[in-house]
Amino acid sequence: MLSIRLDSKGTKKIKWPGTDIAIIETARALITAEADLPDSESFPKQNLLKKALKEAEEILGLVALAGNNPVLNESEAFDLARDFARVIVAGLSYFHAHELQVLKEWGVEVADGKPQTPIHKKEVIELLQNYIKKEEKLPSSKQLLSPPLEQVSAVTKALLVAQERKEKKKEMPKGRTKEVARLLDLLQLAAAFHVVCNFDGIVDGRLTALGFEIISAPEKKARKKVGNVGHASSVSNQPNIQNQDAESQ
Repeated sequence: MLSIRLDSKGTKKIKWPGTDIAIIETARALITAEADLPDSESFPKQNLLKKALKEAEEILGLVALAGNNPVLNESEAFDLARDFARVIVAGLSYFHAHELQVLKEWGVEVADGKPQTPIHKKEVIELLQNYIKKEEKLPSSKQLLSPPLEQVSAVTKALLVAQERKEKKKEMPKGRTKEVARLLDLLQLAAAFHVVCNFDGIVDGRLTALGFEIISAPEKKARKKVGNVGHASSVSNQPNIQNQDAESQ
């Protein structure tokens, strides 16, 4: 892993992202921002940055929802999945109020005449998978409008990928993966490029527009002198004087 210090005497410094998610988000923000820059001002190794980002997302099991939504991790995906499950059960129950047994075609269990909303992760995933299969077979005019099928698919994929990654990570060494470490290295190189080539070697606040977090550099305190130099000198010489007197006697 690289360790880069930029503008060591300046009043600002870059706070490098400290978590895997933060590294991913910073890389995505930088790539998006650089799309609006002329080629002469863009990080020349952006192709490597994009490749490293893709590899890091894959190894961590991260996916993005449709559009420009932020990276979706497993916890966020499960929160959305539970919300989707509640909306799906409520919507199907409304449209099939007089034939609740058909809800089983979408994976919804019915007990004592009441549709059951799953709570646990395994059951939630199974419901979403069955829902996707059923809805994909229906014409768009008969599909539920909410939740959107593409978002249900994205969330379900995120959870399934996360499960697979967990199994694989049991055999992987603990700590940051080499894919994420490489992505952070490239982010530091990109920051160094912009500071040196675009901001005259100064950590400029405009770096925030590129996705980097800028904080104030801590003030350097002057070193305090310990004791009185002259007095300490006289004390240190005293034993030598006494030794000389002893020798003269």
